[in-house]
Amino acid sequence: MRPHWLSRFERKDSASKCKKSVAIYFRDEQVGEHRLDLLVQGSVIVELKAIKALEDVHFAAVRSYLKACRLRHGLLLNFATMPLTVKRVIYNPDIAEEGRNAGSDLCPSSFPDFLSHKSSCR
Repeated sequence: MRPHWLSRFERKDSASKCKKSVAIYFRDEQVGEHRLDLLVQGSVIVELKAIKALEDVHFAAVRSYLKACRLRHGLLLNFATMPLTVKRVIYNPDIAEEGRNAGSDLCPSSFPDFLSHKSSCR
């Protein structure tokens, strides 16, 4: 069952989508799909969690979603912690191609203002 606030969110902002399916391709062939928790304004992926602690695998999943959507900015929210944990995830294809952990050391000044309040780089 879908939470009421998600439906309300989509009605207020028609450019945002909840539980959006995104196809995954390898060599021009679809090999699977991701299901995004939230896609805001077609530019920011928001992944919602309710777990004891965020782990590297959660950040890797968001980077994978960003790569599949060809986006740069994501948020990882954990509702099980007090206070709410909000982490930015930034995918940089240039760094990813070099084999480094994409996004782990990036806090670009070009990050949207509405996401930079009280958040930190992972």
